[in-house]
Amino acid sequence: MNYLTYLSGAIKALNPLAALLVLAALVSCSKDGPSEDGPEDQPNGSVYIAGYVRNGIRLEPALWENGELTALPFNSGSNTRAIDIAVEGKDTYVLGQERSPNSFSRVSTIVLWKNKEMQVITDGTKRAEALKLAVDKGNVYILGTETDQSAGSATAIYKYWKNGVPTTLNTKDASAMDMVVRNNDVYIAGDEKGASNRRVATYWKNGIPVALTDGTKDATATAIDVQGTDIAALVQESTGELFGNALSVWKNGKVTTLRSGNVLSSGRAITLENGVVHALNTERDGASSGFGSEKVMYWKDNVKTAITDGAALAEATALVIRSGQAYIAFHENNSERNPVAKSAKGGVVKVLSKLPDESMTTTGLWVNGADEYVIGNSGHRAYVWKNGEETVIAHNGYAAAIAMAGNGN
Repeated sequence: MNYLTYLSGAIKALNPLAALLVLAALVSCSKDGPSEDGPEDQPNGSVYIAGYVRNGIRLEPALWENGELTALPFNSGSNTRAIDIAVEGKDTYVLGQERSPNSFSRVSTIVLWKNKEMQVITDGTKRAEALKLAVDKGNVYILGTETDQSAGSATAIYKYWKNGVPTTLNTKDASAMDMVVRNNDVYIAGDEKGASNRRVATYWKNGIPVALTDGTKDATATAIDVQGTDIAALVQESTGELFGNALSVWKNGKVTTLRSGNVLSSGRAITLENGVVHALNTERDGASSGFGSEKVMYWKDNVKTAITDGAALAEATALVIRSGQAYIAFHENNSERNPVAKSAKGGVVKVLSKLPDESMTTTGLWVNGADEYVIGNSGHRAYVWKNGEETVIAHNGYAAAIAMAGNGN
């Protein structure tokens, strides 16, 4: 059973909003590629990929630079994964997580490698989960959670750490889906339970919450971007439909609905460029398609482009906008129900997978000048595709995130 088939079955048992939260959480980084606020492209920059390799039953963190593997230091008694990466100037930052191989262990630790030297972010007394990394002007920001299960609480406390100093976001049940940092201001998208016990779509600026919905219906903000004075968030809100929700863009206090009705939309990414909002989502039409098909949809402001036709299960992974051009990474099931790694530029789809009988999923995207890099995985093999040319970087590993030197985060 491949990943998408399993996922579609698993979410049948969930209500629509819970299903959306699962879908959003299962996919890693919401925005890959250079920021529009960052430096100009350097086409000859090094390509860095973070992930892990398997050594027997143990997971060990890994960093690939231009395809060459570097083993990162780790606690030999833990399973350790690298999940995100950022490059600024000559410095490389990798975010990871350590967890005991003992499945009954209730503790785990967030860690960071700067230039391959390991730093411990949390003290290991709680269950900690690393979610996202950003670096801005030498300051390091980490989004994650800590859950004190020893005290009998199951509430995940979302936090961000700036240079190791934590700021707590929530006191009640909440979630955080995305983070961007602009001029050392931290913007985080997610939700928090409101007074009526409904989830209120929220973004936090430097730890201060801003409500995006009124709390009468369950809602969450799945992605956020900031450019200049513009702030835009991608919001999902329950509509009361048997199978569906509303997908909208909140921009500077104005809400524009993209999809609504008996359609289940999972917001994937949002990017601002010169005042234009670019958004990416996966949607399933409950009235006609059922659980056997999904569409990857791209929106430029409120104009939509269907990247896939909905004939098979598909999942959007990443969106990069370069000079008005949309680059998208995704995977889509073939006739054998195996996901096939693909990318799209300007709506034109390129098939990346070379072996149609294997399940290949995409996990990240970076665009540098005329070059497009997509990373993905099949079983225990990790891949990178440069302009569609496939390279295996590990036969026993996993590629989680990609970044390049000279491009900002």
